[in-house]
Amino acid sequence: MIREVRRRDAVVMKDGDLFDPPVAENAVVDYGGVTLEMLMVDGSSLSLCRMGPGDVLLDLETFCTPVFSLCYRADRPTRISWTRRPAFGARDAYDGMQELLVACMRRVHELACLQTAHRLYCELLRFAAEAPDGVSLVLPSQGQLALRLCTTRETISRELSFLRREGVLSAGREPRLLNRGFLVSTLSRALGVIEEADLLRSLGIRHAR
Repeated sequence: MIREVRRRDAVVMKDGDLFDPPVAENAVVDYGGVTLEMLMVDGSSLSLCRMGPGDVLLDLETFCTPVFSLCYRADRPTRISWTRRPAFGARDAYDGMQELLVACMRRVHELACLQTAHRLYCELLRFAAEAPDGVSLVLPSQGQLALRLCTTRETISRELSFLRREGVLSAGREPRLLNRGFLVSTLSRALGVIEEADLLRSLGIRHAR
């Protein structure tokens, strides 16, 4: 259905480009991927969820507040095309908005209730879920991670060094996740969940490799 109503015109974004869908139309990711981000008034950017080919990007205007606004940021070369709103029913729009609100509340909960190390573990599990093999992590810079997690670059560096010493991560700019169970068990205790599936669902991870 989506493929049939796509227009021929599209926009191609480079890694890091921001995208704000027009109010009158829905946009669809053709290839690549975008991250839904919460932009705070202090200039920091918090990652909410990642979206890939086939995902619909809804208008975000209704979610903006005096404290933050939402936008999509390309996390790799990405092409976006348009669809006419009649292709989607009211239920689809409602479900999409509900998912965005859940993502916002999830991030607020993490920032308010989890210590820095645990917030970092959440991000590492999300990056692992996006990796083709489930273990090779393509991480942003330590400064970008610090902004996402509302902490300092020094804290991120210290936590990553700890994980490398414990054998959870390998060394290097693109580390491998060597002990996923450590992150899962630590976060399960912190969040008070028993089943791994419940933990992943609470982090917004749809699937795990």
